Amino acid sequence: MNDAVSTTLQWQLDAPPWAWALAAVLSLSWIGWSYRREARSFPPARCALLGLLRILAAAVLLTMLAQPAIERRRLGRPRLVVLVDRSASMATEDEREAHSADQRPNSTTRDEAATSAAQISRAVAVAEWLQAGTPSRWQTLAETYDLQVSAFAEAVDGLGDDESVVDAATPLADPGQGTRLGDALAQSLADGGGPPTAIVLLSDGIVTAGRSLASAAERARALGVPLYCVAVGSDRPRPDVVVDGVLVEPIVFPGDRVQVEARVRSAGFAGQLADVSLMVGDEAAATTTVELPADGAAAPVRLQWRPTKPGRVDATVVVQPFWDESDTDNNAAPLSVEVREQPIRVLLAQSAPSFEFRALKDLLQRDPAIQLSVFLQEADAQFAEVDASAIDGFPLSADDFAEFDVVILGDFDPEMAPRGAWDALLAFVADEGGGLALVAGPQYLPAAYRDNRPMKTLLPLADGDRNPLRRGTTANQPLQIKPTAIGAELAMLQLGADRQQTTDIWRALPPVYWVYAPIDLKPGVEVLAVAEPPDVNAEEAATPGGGDSQQAVIVRQYIGAGEVLAHLTDETWRWRWRNDDRYFARYWGQAVRRLARGRVGRELARVSTDRVEYQEGDAVRILAQLRGAARGEAGALMALVRGQTTPVRRVPLAQRATAGDAYEAVLNDLPPDRYTVQLGDDSAASSVPFTVAAPPSEMTRLAVDWTALQQAAVTTGGRAVRLRQADDLLDSLPPPSPTVLERLPAEPLWNHPWGIGLLTLLLAMEWFVRRRHGML
Repeated sequence: MNDAVSTTLQWQLDAPPWAWALAAVLSLSWIGWSYRREARSFPPARCALLGLLRILAAAVLLTMLAQPAIERRRLGRPRLVVLVDRSASMATEDEREAHSADQRPNSTTRDEAATSAAQISRAVAVAEWLQAGTPSRWQTLAETYDLQVSAFAEAVDGLGDDESVVDAATPLADPGQGTRLGDALAQSLADGGGPPTAIVLLSDGIVTAGRSLASAAERARALGVPLYCVAVGSDRPRPDVVVDGVLVEPIVFPGDRVQVEARVRSAGFAGQLADVSLMVGDEAAATTTVELPADGAAAPVRLQWRPTKPGRVDATVVVQPFWDESDTDNNAAPLSVEVREQPIRVLLAQSAPSFEFRALKDLLQRDPAIQLSVFLQEADAQFAEVDASAIDGFPLSADDFAEFDVVILGDFDPEMAPRGAWDALLAFVADEGGGLALVAGPQYLPAAYRDNRPMKTLLPLADGDRNPLRRGTTANQPLQIKPTAIGAELAMLQLGADRQQTTDIWRALPPVYWVYAPIDLKPGVEVLAVAEPPDVNAEEAATPGGGDSQQAVIVRQYIGAGEVLAHLTDETWRWRWRNDDRYFARYWGQAVRRLARGRVGRELARVSTDRVEYQEGDAVRILAQLRGAARGEAGALMALVRGQTTPVRRVPLAQRATAGDAYEAVLNDLPPDRYTVQLGDDSAASSVPFTVAAPPSEMTRLAVDWTALQQAAVTTGGRAVRLRQADDLLDSLPPPSPTVLERLPAEPLWNHPWGIGLLTLLLAMEWFVRRRHGML
């Protein structure tokens, strides 16, 4: 189709059409009425001639007032724009489009996968589709449309001949350049002198800079240009396995059972099994197998490990890499643990020596990691002389309690201790992070503490449960202690090598025969274990209130900086029967170590960051707080920031004006890397990890954004298809209609001499007839 010129007549009506119609009717009515009246005095034929001349003159006048003009437009072939994405992401290899979108080879090695699917880059797939057919698709389209092909990435490059069309599919080598898909569409809509008939877009739909695809689609809709989107590649996320969310106690003791928790997220490996290991140096300290979750989900992982040597231990949680992962650097997450060699200082206090007291005293005295002090209210005066662990009196002040890390309070008579001692105990837990274990008894705890204000705060029971008239209702009834769902997650209650073995051990432990019940717990108290008759069905809910046969027996709550563990029975000593102290010692050893961590940690200088993940350019705030003896060693406080690829930086910390033991510093120029920060040069000092991430790059998102492409097509009235369906899309392009290439200057007719001459001639003829026949 060669360029042509179309001619149309345009009217410039200053009034609405109904006004022009009304004017025409009124004019005809007036002319008809006036000449009909004249027909009474003159011949009708002559009056009819004069009326015709007057009507023609009025018609010429109304036509001139409508300002007619001839408009000419130069027309060309319909313009079809083809946009080809050639950003670096188009070099990504996917399975051939002949495979279904959700098909994936279930293999962990390259050799296994080589025979299950052929890989092809998106650029090659586009080039093959462009060249297919004889004649090629573009030769066919070029016969009907004015074909304009452009390739885009950071900018839009117009192309010409067929060879350039194929070259447009060659991706850029520099992944640092972004994809300005929205800007490319907006430029194509503006170029060419007018909107195109349609735009065909071959892309993966990923926008990393500039205008969004949705914004460009709205502009195309306003101009009436449909978008025909061809999705190139797979919309499945890039195959990847990530380890993050590592949680571990920062301070432990030699021989502790350390539980490391982490999350494993994956994309493209749902249902496959992967080995997760805790690597300490070059050795695997613990290994487990996890079933990889669905895309976007996370699978929890728990690894248990017993450090034996004191000092700082750096470890890594590592998940088995797969051969086709897009990034294997995130398969590992570091952690650090400080193994403290100093003994745990424990105070065991009770009124009279019960079986529980004797078992605990014997156990804790034999533990080399524990320094035990014992206070027995009803002991003989010579008790402190014959027992090296005995002390003369109960702590009375905060300084007295500062000598201990953990207090185990059994069935203790509160009236034999001054009121100030309980205030000091509350401060020891809430302010100094001390650990408190409460062991209920039939005489005093908790029944005798109903008027003790500090102990009301520390006890996990509601006020009514300290009434002595409500206690002891489960006496002489065998009750099996079993962890709840919350307790089963804690390392403190892990008695076996794994979860199943732990469950079997708890089920096999001897029952207890006394539990302080019934009770009502305070809000926020966690139930770690319940007691129930041995014949209760294991499928029943193991939560308080889940059944009348269950009683909460081990609970905990947090008071300020410290932790309170409460036993509502004093018969765990029965676990020693036929178990030669094994599980009784294991449980109480882990419980005491757990309670001691809060107090020991507060004696150290602590460092932290306000976040764990930052973007490049974000301010990284380093916070430090000095506790206990560390306060006197402050001096010029320095933080060491270490990156995996970034040199070590020494950062001075400034003291906060509002808090004498708090220090901080702000870094604004850290490059992308994975970092750790610690205080001072002590290699054993605990460190905190954080990450500075680079801005999203071209190769960060590689999954086809099918949703965005589909929405853009729907918005503009076009279509979105996969590359293998693109032939059907070309058949549905709008029918070719000429494109206006240029609007030529309009030629007005209303002021043309011929129009004015015709009006003058009609009026002159009427005047001549009237004068000739005496009708003026």
